[in-house]
Amino acid sequence: MRAKRRLAVLATTPAAFAAVVPPPQLGVGHRPQDSRHPALDAIALPDTGAPGRTGDDRRRMTEWNKDFLDRLKESDFGKQEGAAVNNHGTVQDTQFATLAYATGDRRPARSTVRAATGGRITAQIAGDGRQPQELTRTRSWHYSTFTLVAHTRLAAIAVSW
Repeated sequence: MRAKRRLAVLATTPAAFAAVVPPPQLGVGHRPQDSRHPALDAIALPDTGAPGRTGDDRRRMTEWNKDFLDRLKESDFGKQEGAAVNNHGTVQDTQFATLAYATGDRRPARSTVRAATGGRITAQIAGDGRQPQELTRTRSWHYSTFTLVAHTRLAAIAVSW
């Protein structure tokens, strides 16, 4: 119980983070996976009873994530990443669906997961399990497993409906 309470206290820090750190700027040299952060998990944890946690903390974190979601959705760079047929596209889908789901915007989360289920999996994973786009890369094992993790996260979002 003591460890759970300590974890809940630590998880309140993203609200302070959201108050002072703007969402990442998307652009050249930046990839969606570069901006992964524990804030989405941290949104839910404190709601289990973190001392000092207020509704305003959750609201500010939600607004921060909505702003980041808009940047992923509207920027040219975000659109390019979403169109990628390798792990970049899958990670973009995962971040988009996760952010949409976490901020209460379930419709785009569902449509992203549904589109990825057919299009992304078919385009990225061959019938024998190989991932041709990732196997051409210098760190093919890393990128292949990285893509599978992203697909697994999309499946987890679908299960939570």
